[in-house]
Amino acid sequence: MIRFDVQGYIRRHLSRVREAGGNEWTADCPFCGKSGHFYINVESGNYFCFSCEEKGRYLVGVVAVVEGVSREEAKAIIYRQAANFKRPRAEALPGLQERVQELREGVDRGLGKGLVAEDLPEAFAAVWDGIRFRTPAYLLERGFTRETMREFEMGVCHVGRYAGRVVLPFGCPNGKSFTARDVTGCLKPKYLNPKGVDHGRLVYGWSQAHQSAEVALVEGPLDVAKLWQHEIPAIGLLGKMLTRSKRALLCRIKPSVRMIIMLDPEEREAPRKVAIQLLSHFRDVRIATLPNGVDPGSSSREEAQKSIATSKKYTGDRLEGLKDRVSQVVENKYKAI
Repeated sequence: MIRFDVQGYIRRHLSRVREAGGNEWTADCPFCGKSGHFYINVESGNYFCFSCEEKGRYLVGVVAVVEGVSREEAKAIIYRQAANFKRPRAEALPGLQERVQELREGVDRGLGKGLVAEDLPEAFAAVWDGIRFRTPAYLLERGFTRETMREFEMGVCHVGRYAGRVVLPFGCPNGKSFTARDVTGCLKPKYLNPKGVDHGRLVYGWSQAHQSAEVALVEGPLDVAKLWQHEIPAIGLLGKMLTRSKRALLCRIKPSVRMIIMLDPEEREAPRKVAIQLLSHFRDVRIATLPNGVDPGSSSREEAQKSIATSKKYTGDRLEGLKDRVSQVVENKYKAI
């Protein structure tokens, strides 16, 4: 068996990692973000934070936070990376060259470790074709301006797999792709992605927001577009979870940038999970809350800017999270009366 490379893992995924003496190393705590209080034994993988008192064995809790997975899934990651698999002899593999070519093609399309490279569907018609606008009624009803549609290069498909949808192209350092949003209210799923393409490594709105001093993290593409229209730079996670690849991508942004998590208002745990993963890199991580029933994609300028202005800095304090959960329970009971 090959032992799990604790030292290599923390060097790749934690901030300000340095040797403290012997087998003890220190880093910014991935749970509370405090520096100089988090210690890891690189021989055993055991860790302890003298600030938030998070502790554990074999680095399981740390891997869970970094990867954005459950503790059981974190154990599986550790075991997989620690296992010593025997390499099969090349001559024993039937069709080896064909398999290698297949894998290369998968990497090119984003199924492996390469860049995602998915072209727009043939039926794609841009809202702005360089001469005139062909504006979908759905986007106008949602309050999007033509300037916003042109900025995000939105389009439509009238035939084929993506018919009845607004097509939203996007790109970031990990590649390019698109997603298609239902405009009829009848199609499932609401967002349809190209087949076999890994969006787990991509974010939406990177070029518009990554160099800003303050960035809002939201779920969907239309959330990003609406906040841009409100003059709020935003990046869409394309979901509620922050995967390892997306976290690594966000960590290309300067630590001095203020990151404001603005997920849908009914979400309570998801914003905290994202915040915890960002504390080890960004110095100022905040959680913004919109009024109940209002998500970023349907917000008014006043609602969005007020949410940003009143956002609360997240410290990773467990008591703070407990207070929020108690407040939510009380609120739900009050509504039931």
